[in-house]
This record gives sequence, structure tokens and C-alpha cells, in this order.
Amino acid sequence: MLVFMYDVIDKHIDRRKYCLVEMDTDSLYIALSTNTLDDAVKPGMQESWAKVKGEVFPRVDTTENMMYDRRTPGLFKTEWSGHGFIGLNAKTYFCFNENDSTKSKYSSKGINRRLNLTK
Repeated sequence: MLVFMYDVIDKHIDRRKYCLVEMDTDSLYIALSTNTLDDAVKPGMQESWAKVKGEVFPRVDTTENMMYDRRTPGLFKTEWSGHGFIGLNAKTYFCFNENDSTKSKYSSKGINRRLNLTK
């Protein structure tokens, strides 16, 4: 995960346009000041980004490729997208979407889920 962070994200994305929120062994949460990662690419790095992007993210050019890559291991997929993130510590966080509260996501490792923290 650190190799991806430094060799892909940090190399191609302008640091003023993103902030690492949380990283785990199999997940990475980044806050962006732009709408997409493509909008945050450093000037002059678009060609290199296009090549790397095709190697580490699922293809979105055709429906067939999207469906195939969705199940391909090793590619970084968008698991959640929204407006905010509250992180208390590792594996204890709450992600929310201002427009739709049903699209919230949370992890509460070590806390009983029956407590329903989202209400």
C-alpha cells in the first residue's frame, strides 16, 4: 500500500489537492479538493498518469471492461465516495454523505454493532 501511495499517488497527484485521511492494509481513504483524481494530476504528468491509471484502476471505457475489471483482484476500486470522514482511530470511523444519509459507512472494530452508531 505504501508503494502505491508514494509511487503512484504522490508522484502524479498534486499534494495541495489531496489529503491522506486513513490507510489500512487493504484500503486507502483520500480527501480531494477536486471532483476526481484525474482533475488533481500534476501539470505535465497526464501521459504518465494515464498509463499508470490503466494498470492500477479498473477500466471504464466499455461496459464489458467495467464488469470484467470489477472482479479483477489487485485493482484499486472505489469502495465509498461521499462528503465527510470522521476517524477516531484505526478501524473506527464514520463516513457520511450530506445528500443521502442511507449511503453512510462505518467501521467499529471492537464495538458491538447492535448499538447502531448511525442513529
